[in-house]
Amino acid sequence: MSNQQPKFPASGMPSEMRREWRYPVYVGGELRFEGRTHQAEVVQLSSAGALVHLECPPPVGAKAELWIEDFGAIEVQVIHSSKRLCGLALLRGATGLDEFLKWAQEHL
Repeated sequence: MSNQQPKFPASGMPSEMRREWRYPVYVGGELRFEGRTHQAEVVQLSSAGALVHLECPPPVGAKAELWIEDFGAIEVQVIHSSKRLCGLALLRGATGLDEFLKWAQEHL
């Protein structure tokens, strides 16, 4: 047995350590950061975050605004970024977070 710690990507926690259940969704939207708007599709959603598919994901640590069709905008921070997927944490205290969580529960 090895004494080495398991290695995980620096961009986020392993999926086994997620605290919130992620629900599959297919909701159109936009990710807005650095004055630019990128078309995005939300493919997973939880009360703590979202996984989105987009052409040009921002770097880990970037703060952005996720605009979701039929809801509006919510402040997020990028916690994972790969070739076409981006993991987002919903920022606690963000304007509209409570309303978003209620909306998400009704639309999942």
